Amino acid sequence: MSELQIEMRNFEFDWLHVIEEILSVPSTGTAEANIPDSDPQDADETLMYDMVPDLSFYPSDGSGRTAVSLKLYRWPSISHENISNSVRHLSHILDTGGYKKGIVIFTVPMPMKLKFFEAENVSIWDLVRLREVASKDEALLEKLDDLISQTTVDGQPFLIPYPSEDELAPRARHVGKGTKLAEDIRRTAGGPDGWREYEELCEKAVKLLFKSKIAGWKTQNSTIDGLNRMDMIGRITQGIHSFWSMIQTDFQTRYVVFEAKNSNKPISQEQVWTTEKYLFTKGLRSVAVILARSEISNGARKAAEGVLRENGKLILFLTSEDLCSMLEELDRGDDPDNLLFSKMDKMLMEMGR
Repeated sequence: MSELQIEMRNFEFDWLHVIEEILSVPSTGTAEANIPDSDPQDADETLMYDMVPDLSFYPSDGSGRTAVSLKLYRWPSISHENISNSVRHLSHILDTGGYKKGIVIFTVPMPMKLKFFEAENVSIWDLVRLREVASKDEALLEKLDDLISQTTVDGQPFLIPYPSEDELAPRARHVGKGTKLAEDIRRTAGGPDGWREYEELCEKAVKLLFKSKIAGWKTQNSTIDGLNRMDMIGRITQGIHSFWSMIQTDFQTRYVVFEAKNSNKPISQEQVWTTEKYLFTKGLRSVAVILARSEISNGARKAAEGVLRENGKLILFLTSEDLCSMLEELDRGDDPDNLLFSKMDKMLMEMGR
């Protein structure tokens, strides 16, 4: 596990411990965070871990053992699909884990009628509800608010329209689109034999992950002079608070370039410099994401830092495993933007002059 993944996991554990305290205040009940002793070692163990809720809660009203799922979001714009996926995943845990009820907790305020998304035995709590319970203990509320300040990037809520009847209709349990795509990506061959399939699957992945936040996609797009060719380019959607809207403001960009690299070798600094040629600050195209089958070399990371330091262009990296994890998390209702934000945050905070 990388240093960044450890930091992200520890930050989520901080949230779990605070929620454990909130659910254990007098007159509320008792709770216990289900934090594994070790990381999963293979796909079977990962699947097993996914069927364990983040916390086990025993309400003081005696209503029965309750599974609690934490969904850590930094922006309050959450799609209907993510909410539904969260409820569906927790319902599946209830079916197999001996829990009577479930609660999905989102770490942002959600100004919508959440009852539309709740299942018969699964309720949804947003940040407003969580603070309401925490307010029984002033010190605990202060601890929660401190954690919120570390989490929230854009605190202005975005009002998502109420869902249609089709979106509210019950859905049969199935392997989610994200999980299926992740399986396909892992099966592709590395190197020249699988480059086209890998590129096509990466295109499907980014369109699925960011479909409400990036639009106007063009693939295999050549610049007018014919010298440079980008795998994918998309336009950041206006008005939706997300990682991408923050990128748009901070880096004065409207478009994002995605480059798929199917090499079995780590990404090199030369490949970073090639991607930089596709970026054009005055053309509002100053951000790129390199989707790499394998790891990222130290030279590539230093090259990306140099491009940012000298030219103000941001180049981020996602390995195949990063991309697959984001797709699987999407099916569980987690925010795919979290990993990108952490990568950017780490890069900016650690970059030298």
